[in-house]
Amino acid sequence: PDALIPFVNPYTGRKITDAKYQAADCTVMPRKSQGYWADIFVDINVKPGVYTNEIIVLSGDKKIAQIPINLTVWNFELPKTHKLKTYFGEIRDVSTVHGVSNKSTEYKCILRRYQRALYENGISPVFQTVPSSINKNTGEVAFTQDYIDELTAFSNEFKPQMFKVPSYYSASSNRIKRGVYLTSYEKFIKSNPWVGQAFVYFDEPQTRDAYEMIIEYGRSVDKYSPDIKLLVTE
Repeated sequence: PDALIPFVNPYTGRKITDAKYQAADCTVMPRKSQGYWADIFVDINVKPGVYTNEIIVLSGDKKIAQIPINLTVWNFELPKTHKLKTYFGEIRDVSTVHGVSNKSTEYKCILRRYQRALYENGISPVFQTVPSSINKNTGEVAFTQDYIDELTAFSNEFKPQMFKVPSYYSASSNRIKRGVYLTSYEKFIKSNPWVGQAFVYFDEPQTRDAYEMIIEYGRSVDKYSPDIKLLVTE
C-alpha cells in the first residue's frame, strides 16, 4: 500500500508542489484502471446523514470525468483513545529528508506530526526519546526532569499503552550492568505507572546465538524487572 499523500499541506492549506512524492502523479494508459485510496476525516461535530460530492478527474488541465460520491455518517462516536496494546515499530530518522538536524526543535516538531498521523489512523506511536543520563560504568539510568516532562507531554497527547525500554547491555559480558540498567527502569515504571506497559523488544532473531542471547536477556528481565515484558517478533 502507498502512503496516504495529501494534495494540500494540512498545516498551511497550500497545494503541495515540491515534495519527492506527489498525490497526483499517476499515468493511466487507455483502457486501464487505477485504484485510489482516499482517507476521509469525519469531525465529531458532523451531523449524521448522507453527504454528497464528486471527484474530478483531470488529464493535465482538462477535465475528463466527474465521479459522484456519497458519504454516510452514522449516529455513533468512535473512542478518542486507543484501547488495544500494540507496537508497530518506530519512525526512523527522517531528518536528512527534511534538511534539519535530528537534535533540533524543528525535527521534534516533524516527528510529532508523523506520530499524530499514525495516531489519527489507528496506530499508537511509541515514545522514542532515550534517557541521556546512563552511567556507562554501572548501567544505572537517571531519568532527568526534562525527560519526564517530554514523556508526560507525549503521554497526555497519545495516552500510550506501550512503553519501550531499549534493549541495552545484551552481551553476556554486560550481565552486571544489565541488571543495574533493568532495575533502574523497574523503579521508574513502578513510580510512574501511567507510562503504559513496558517492554524490551528484539526483532526477528536469525541464529542460534541470537536466540540464546534473548533467552539470557529474558532471565535478567524476570530477575530484575518483572513488570517489563519481553517482545520478540518472528
